[in-house]
Amino acid sequence: MAVSLDPDIDNPDLRGDHPERLFAIALPYDQDHASDRYSRYGAYLAQEQHQFELSSDLDLLEKTSLENAITAWRLARPPIMAPGFVWSARRVINSKLRVEETRDDRNNAGWAIRAAIDIAYRVSTEWASWRRHDWDSDWREPEAEGPVTLCTVHYVANLPLAADSLPPIPNVDDRRALTDWAQDVVGQLVDALNVTFDGVTDTVAFIPGKTSR
Repeated sequence: MAVSLDPDIDNPDLRGDHPERLFAIALPYDQDHASDRYSRYGAYLAQEQHQFELSSDLDLLEKTSLENAITAWRLARPPIMAPGFVWSARRVINSKLRVEETRDDRNNAGWAIRAAIDIAYRVSTEWASWRRHDWDSDWREPEAEGPVTLCTVHYVANLPLAADSLPPIPNVDDRRALTDWAQDVVGQLVDALNVTFDGVTDTVAFIPGKTSR
């Protein structure tokens, strides 16, 4: 799957109650705000390079590859990066990825990335009380005074992304190589998420609340 690159940080595909996509990469913003003029995301990766695993165990290679992809995803998202390297549509309230063991029809073991997302469908106040920027997903505070009710729908699915489709992680001390690898991997995750959860906001309509007066 191709990496999703956006021409502008204010991506129109993420707007509205029924966005074209749930996730997108903010590449121009990342480059324009980079201290090294290459990648702002790369600076976060360099600071957290110890979180990536380098395994020589062939039996664990598939699992390790997927776990490194999830680490790259987590570092690209709020609250670690704010704004993040990956932005989400405003109705995406939470998004979590994890590696889990799978079994085929012959009981052969494998590994897959399990994705879970929460989509908002009802809120008791104006939508702006919950979201001021698309990049605030998974990291925001309501502005309304008093109790605020937010109802969500929880979706869970394995992503159509195999470990052998991911490039091998490079030497983590090579900042440029690590950045290029992570951008590729995160781009594949963005595409897999958009394909897997395509249409969920059409299935569950958003019901905004009334303005408190």
